[in-house]
Amino acid sequence: MATEVIMPKLGLTMTEGKILAWYKTEGETVQAGEPLLNVETDKVALDVEAPASGTLLKILYPAGDAAIPLETVIAYIGDKGETLPTLQSKASQTLTARSPESEYTVATAGATSSDAPIKISPLAKKLALEHQIDWETLKGSGPQGRIVEADILQTIEQKKNSSPLTSPSTSPETQAGQPIPYRVIGLNQTRRVSAQRMTESYQTIPHFYLRKEIVLARLVELRNYLLPEFEKKLGLHLTYTDFFLRALAMTLPKHPLMNASWKDGEIHSYTTINTGIAIATQRGLVVGVIHSIEKLPLEEIVRKRALLAEKARQAKLEWNDISNATFTLTNLGSFGVDDFDPIINPPQAAILACGAIAERPIADAGKITLQPTMRLCLAVDHRVADGADAAAFMSDLCELLVSLQGMRNP
Repeated sequence: MATEVIMPKLGLTMTEGKILAWYKTEGETVQAGEPLLNVETDKVALDVEAPASGTLLKILYPAGDAAIPLETVIAYIGDKGETLPTLQSKASQTLTARSPESEYTVATAGATSSDAPIKISPLAKKLALEHQIDWETLKGSGPQGRIVEADILQTIEQKKNSSPLTSPSTSPETQAGQPIPYRVIGLNQTRRVSAQRMTESYQTIPHFYLRKEIVLARLVELRNYLLPEFEKKLGLHLTYTDFFLRALAMTLPKHPLMNASWKDGEIHSYTTINTGIAIATQRGLVVGVIHSIEKLPLEEIVRKRALLAEKARQAKLEWNDISNATFTLTNLGSFGVDDFDPIINPPQAAILACGAIAERPIADAGKITLQPTMRLCLAVDHRVADGADAAAFMSDLCELLVSLQGMRNP
C-alpha cells in the first residue's frame, strides 16, 4: 500500500508551507530518511525527509505552487507500477478538508452539470479580482488543473507587456484618472510572515529607543591584531558582529529584563541567553540563533555565527537554528548605514541595532579629533523594562566594548 507524503508541521507557528523544490521526480527511487523536498515555512526553508523507501509514484503539488495547509497529502511513495485507485478521491478530500476560504470552486458561466468546475486557489483569486482578470479563460498549472498564483502572475505580466506604459511626453490631460503602471512582486512565505510579525510588533509593542555613539579605536586595533590568527590558524573570518555577540553574552546576565519576554501579562526572564542574529537572504530576513552563548568563548561564537550565515545562504537552516531566541542583534554596518531604528522581534523584549564604524569628529579635552565610532540603537518593550533599566544595560555594554575587559582572551 502506498505511503502518503504529507505537508508536515515544521515549527510551532507554522500553519501552511510552500514547496520550493522536489529533489526527486516521479518514477525515481527514494530511501526513507533522505531529503525528498524543500519546504518554505513561516520562518525559513527546510528539507523534508522521505517517510518511506520505494518509488515516488505521484507528486500532487509541484514546486512553486501556492501555500499548502498542514497535513495535506502532497505525494505518494510505493512499489513501482503500483496503482493508486483512490488518488482522485484523496486529492479531493485534501482540498475539501480545508476551510471554506482555502479553495474556491467556480462554475463556468452557462456550463452544464456535466462540465468540470474551475478550481482556483485563494491567493490566485484575490490577484485575479484585483487585476480584473477573467480566470475562467485560463488553464491552470496546479494539481487537477487548479489555477494557482503563478498562473495569474503570468497573465498580469502578459497584460503589462501587451499594454505599453504611458509615454512621459503624454499630456497631463490624457493621464488624468488613469492608474499608475505597476507590476506585482509575489511574496514568498518568509517575507509574508515577516511582514505580518513586524506589523504586529509595531502595533502591539510599546517601543522606546536609546541611542549611543561609542569610540571603538581599541576594538578596531584588537580585531586587526586577532584577524590573521583567526583566518590562518582557525580558518575563520573575525567580524565586529562577533565582538558584539561576545559583549552581549557577557552583559545580558547582569540585566535579566533585557533577556526576557512579555507573555500573557507576565514577564518571563530567561536563565539562558540565546542570541538571535539577523541574516539577509534572497528569500528575506531570517534570524539565526546561537544558544547558551554566555557559555561560549569568542572562537566558538565566530564558528557558530559563520555556520549559521552559510546555512542561511544555502537555505539549509534547521529548526533548532532559528528557534527560541531571547535577544536579537542586527548589524547593517557592512551596508554603510550609520544608524537605524530596529523593530522588536516578538515575544522578545529588546533588540540592538549596530551601524557602520566610520571616522567621525569627537570632542576630546577641548579638541576635535577624528575617531572610529559606531552608533547603536536599542529598542525595548516598555511593558518589560523602563528607561533606567535599558540605560544601565547600554552603559555596561558600551563600557565593555570600549574597555575590552575580558574580550581579548575570552
